Amino acid sequence: MSTHNNSNEARASRAARTLTLTAAKSMTAAESINTDVVELAGQALTLLPACAGLVGVMLIVIDNTGSGTVICAAGYGAAGGSYDTVTMTDGDMAFFYCNGTYWDKLSYAVSA
Repeated sequence: MSTHNNSNEARASRAARTLTLTAAKSMTAAESINTDVVELAGQALTLLPACAGLVGVMLIVIDNTGSGTVICAAGYGAAGGSYDTVTMTDGDMAFFYCNGTYWDKLSYAVSA
């Protein structure tokens, strides 16, 4: 019985760490630290925060509408110009990892 309760608490904790975006949003550092999953809904656009102090932060971004975009200032992994974007389609999922200096994207079916 104790295991069941712990399992329910773990599920509740994960649910509380999901950020659903339905409109354009610039994520704060605090939001990125306290969020595991970002769900893009309603043509959402999100800007990842600056990397200072975010070593080891990983975000899973899921697109449920087919028109979500993730923007990274200064480019992914030190590449690109002022901003790099990832345009996602319905059902896409991408991982974004911060090493404290840059964000890197890890994905299979997402085109940049």
